[in-house]
Amino acid sequence: MQAELPGVAEAMLKNNNKPLLDGSLRECEFNFSGKEPSINRYESGDAFAPHTDDYDITVNILLSDPGAFSGAGTAFYTQNEQGTKDADPSVHIEPQQGAAVVFNGQVWHEGLAVTEGTRHLYVASFEIV
Repeated sequence: MQAELPGVAEAMLKNNNKPLLDGSLRECEFNFSGKEPSINRYESGDAFAPHTDDYDITVNILLSDPGAFSGAGTAFYTQNEQGTKDADPSVHIEPQQGAAVVFNGQVWHEGLAVTEGTRHLYVASFEIV
């Protein structure tokens, strides 16, 4: 991420204004969501309604083999400073197998419906302490 988007990784991984890319990340503790990390399984017709994770960082990694499902992906919503989201998503991504999507857990997002097959997704939402 740092190579493609200079400064973004550092901005995402700050703890009380202390950059964590200097090796101090190893000294941090992570508080994960109660049922995560986990592997979510989505069958045809399954989706995850718009929500926020209410954690500092969320990581999604697509585990399914190419061609194992159709549809799906993750949609993200534009939101104002008060956290109210737009009615429709502004970005829709469909990552390839093994690709990680890392984002601020306060951002509104949803898991779009699988139209065919089975999708497996690694999910971890956490705070850096």
